[in-house]
Amino acid sequence: MKSIRLLAGAVMLAVMLISVGCVEEKEVRTFSMGEFIQIVSNYNRTILNQTKEVFYNFSSLNDNDEVIIEDVIHNLTYDSENNYTALYCITDLNNSLPFSGNITDKFQEGDHIKIDLHIVRDTFPYQTWTISIQTIEEGWDKSIHTFIPISSDSITKI
Repeated sequence: MKSIRLLAGAVMLAVMLISVGCVEEKEVRTFSMGEFIQIVSNYNRTILNQTKEVFYNFSSLNDNDEVIIEDVIHNLTYDSENNYTALYCITDLNNSLPFSGNITDKFQEGDHIKIDLHIVRDTFPYQTWTISIQTIEEGWDKSIHTFIPISSDSITKI
């Protein structure tokens, strides 16, 4: 009987936290490469001069969302000088995603792929301002607050 009350209490607490916004729900969103590139190219920027804060947010993604990209590889190009592979898919021939290391031995043109990414927020001081940016966890270095090639662990064949 005591365990039933504890379970009921835990469920009620979880519902209350979600309803007041203390726990954000994760949404899984699936896109083609072309759709994803359009979304991440469209940041909304909010500047609060009074508090010296700048917010960069994706227009249609939320913190903690999981993004699945499913597409077909059009081309892979390894850049040995910078140690990343530029991956182009058939739904966007003009834009690539950079993956860490040389993945040309694991993937080739025509492969059906799945890329698993997570949307996170990084908030940090910059000069006299505070920057808050929504970004891709697998392609962002929180210690230096900058983009990096996406972890090659994020991509698999399907």
